[in-house]
Amino acid sequence: MAMIDMLIREVRYSAAKLFSIHTYELGNKFFLINANLKDFFEREDSLIKSEDFFSKYENEIDFYKLRDDFYINNLKILSVVISCDEDYPNLISIAERYVYDLFLLINLAVPGACDFYRLTCEDFDYLPPKRYSLSATLFDFSFSTMSHGNFFKAKFLDFDKVLDWYLKLNIGLKNLAIKPIERVIFSIIIITENSDDPATLVWIFNAIESLYSPGGGSSQSLLSKRIAQFLEVGANDLPKFKKSFKHLCDLRNSLFHSGFGVTHPVEVFGAHMEAEDLWIKYFELSDFGFKLILVSVQKLIELDWQGLEFTETFEGSI
Repeated sequence: MAMIDMLIREVRYSAAKLFSIHTYELGNKFFLINANLKDFFEREDSLIKSEDFFSKYENEIDFYKLRDDFYINNLKILSVVISCDEDYPNLISIAERYVYDLFLLINLAVPGACDFYRLTCEDFDYLPPKRYSLSATLFDFSFSTMSHGNFFKAKFLDFDKVLDWYLKLNIGLKNLAIKPIERVIFSIIIITENSDDPATLVWIFNAIESLYSPGGGSSQSLLSKRIAQFLEVGANDLPKFKKSFKHLCDLRNSLFHSGFGVTHPVEVFGAHMEAEDLWIKYFELSDFGFKLILVSVQKLIELDWQGLEFTETFEGSI
């Protein structure tokens, strides 16, 4: 735990040093972001370390009250400057893109090190604070050993390496993902915002197929073969991995073809325990799918690659 805390502090320090000031370009416009990341992370650390933080609620059963106190922090965007004479109608959207990029970059470097669930962004007098739902839960779970195995492990990467790789992608302020790696990045963000929604299976497979079948049309067996090869799944683990990947594919298919159990949005305690079993299955498999995506992207970063290309070979038989 001490090592994890140290890595979290280091990656946040690096982010504050390298990403507090960042420039976006859109046509002939340049947007300069200046954020007080150092103060923000120091304030969050002091909140976690405060002796009376948990004792304050030790007799409370209202978990949401605890979450509010813990997660609602202010990340103030100190300035968004346009280096041209034209007015831009929606400056807050530029600041938002920065917050999303910051969340993604830190968690690609040290998974779980940045949680923006119910974080507020303010410092725009003419707009109400913006509240986010960027949860680090799935990044956190990338280190756990779920029932579907521990075939590959998330890593700790240097923030500067992650930032350098990401800037080379030249995603910037794009609204529409065109390249496979752009689809992967956008899908990761959507998944983390909706991690408890079964519809995220769509985005999990959008990312997986963008990585391992960029041209589309690959079968389940071919996808699992490519994943196992790229992520170096050991021979002993290969049968279990293929089985887990098949379960993930089956769950996705059940969502598309009316086989997925639909639960009521208001859960009644004690009624139909099968619903709880369904959610456990969904969460375990979605964790497995997200971990697969995360580890794949981390390996691309390590190799300084922007994607994968596959070639097929054949030999004649006699």
